[in-house]
Amino acid sequence: MKKAVFLRVSILLSCVLVPAQARADGDCTYRPTTAEEKTFYGLFATLREALPKPAAGWQFHDSTQRLLAPDYTGIPEEVCQESLEPSLSEVFYYERLPSEDDQAILQRAQEQAPDPAQLAEVEKNNQRIAELTEQMMAAVGKGDMATVDKLNAEMEALSQHMQHALEEVYAPQAAALAELEHDREARVTITVNAKGADCNGRPRSETFNGGLVYHCAYDDGYSSSGDVLDPAAARVVMVLGKAETQTQEWSRLDSAQQEFMDRMVTITTDYDSKQPLVVQNVVVVIDSDNAVRVEQLYKGMAIDKLAALVRR
Repeated sequence: MKKAVFLRVSILLSCVLVPAQARADGDCTYRPTTAEEKTFYGLFATLREALPKPAAGWQFHDSTQRLLAPDYTGIPEEVCQESLEPSLSEVFYYERLPSEDDQAILQRAQEQAPDPAQLAEVEKNNQRIAELTEQMMAAVGKGDMATVDKLNAEMEALSQHMQHALEEVYAPQAAALAELEHDREARVTITVNAKGADCNGRPRSETFNGGLVYHCAYDDGYSSSGDVLDPAAARVVMVLGKAETQTQEWSRLDSAQQEFMDRMVTITTDYDSKQPLVVQNVVVVIDSDNAVRVEQLYKGMAIDKLAALVRR
């Protein structure tokens, strides 16, 4: 009887201690957004106004067009009360529309027939691999592992040769596809009260009233086997507010397998976690595989609108 009374009291206390308007979802308990928080999240409208317009032949991606809808405010009705700090960061995506030039590039690639001599070499290698496979199966059946190891080594060397031969055969098509994929997408990330950012590839800096900007770009980076490890990329990082920077060097291999030193800058903002709803900085990161594209987007930013958020 005492257990039943204790259980009823526990249930009653839980109902009293947990607000009626809160709801739980996994590890998060949601509560209504406060007026101060709504003001903070309402800054999304300014972030949206600061965006550069798409260039001719470009448009906002579908996911971004949803954020640009007139009825979208970016203000949540409820927030997770377990979150230590509010987060206001959004990524806006741009995409290039298909053009007649794209169709022409694709058509040229399709019309380029493989070299007959290269195709003959590939067929010859295929036949030899089939022969080696039969010989290896026979050696396995006899338990002749020495022969198996010898044939396996020859097959591995032949497979590598085959891979390079196929790359040469389809090099024109691969080059066309790479050209089609280049400069197709870009993104602009705007964060209020960011902890920092980084910029890789020959960073070049400039300062202006209330902030600093880094322009970075690097070409393809290669592994020792000739594979592309780091595809070419470009980035502009703009920091409005107080920040410190640190530059580091790192080694890379170029297409000729020559090692060279590149640089990376790490930016750390002066952020006070005790004032999460006060705008202390705004960080903009613009990414693309085309340096011209990121510079174009950077110049189209309404920087004054973002700078006003930090100065107020």
